Amino acid sequence: METNTISSSTLIEQKITCNMVTCKSNSPVIKINYRYAAITQDGEVYREVSFSEYMQKLSVREIEPINVTISAKTAEFLENPEMLHKYSIIQKTIIHTQGGSISSYPLHELTGKLDLEMYVSACKSSNFNFEKYQKSHEECGKLRNEKVQLLKEIDLLKGKKINGFQIPSSMLKKDGTIDTRKKIGELLNNLLNGDKVRPNYAAGSGAHSSIATYMPNFMSLLNDLKIPSLSGNDAARGGKIGEWVVLRKK
Repeated sequence: METNTISSSTLIEQKITCNMVTCKSNSPVIKINYRYAAITQDGEVYREVSFSEYMQKLSVREIEPINVTISAKTAEFLENPEMLHKYSIIQKTIIHTQGGSISSYPLHELTGKLDLEMYVSACKSSNFNFEKYQKSHEECGKLRNEKVQLLKEIDLLKGKKINGFQIPSSMLKKDGTIDTRKKIGELLNNLLNGDKVRPNYAAGSGAHSSIATYMPNFMSLLNDLKIPSLSGNDAARGGKIGEWVVLRKK
């Protein structure tokens, strides 16, 4: 069976310039060919940094360029970036199936123990089967969605009728009127009073102007509350500012 082990972690005098560190632990982030990885103070790779993390700076930040010394293991990853990605997948699988965190299973410790095939086999035969984890995760998602829907229904029942339509309590003020401090509440209040409302409006001015769009959320709210409406657009070129909504008489 082919093995994919990494050599010993003796430090070598090889330096790499780095201009990023992780936000949480200030660990240097180095580029390994077309991939990125966070390393320890000893120059050991402990986790892969995804492309989106790096480019969007989700969990990393920019610093003045510094030189970092890397270990022999890290140097071998430089020669084989796909190895880094494979071990990263194994690292995530172990964490998902057996619990723990990245600090419990750093990449540089995983590489010297078993080859990839043995690790994958171990993960598959684990008592905490990954497929079961995924299934339970999906079931939790369904239960979460059901809970959200139930809370919406309770919110609606706690509300009151205004102009013949049941309005959820979360949209009402203490005196029982619609809270117009938020734009969506202002639109609903005006609509129920018989006005033609325009959910979209221009914000800012000049080069900094933009269009605030409430139309999709407002129409979704009317659908949830079963409020009949008519909508259209009277802009000369069909722009968003011209979109309007009126209450449709039953």
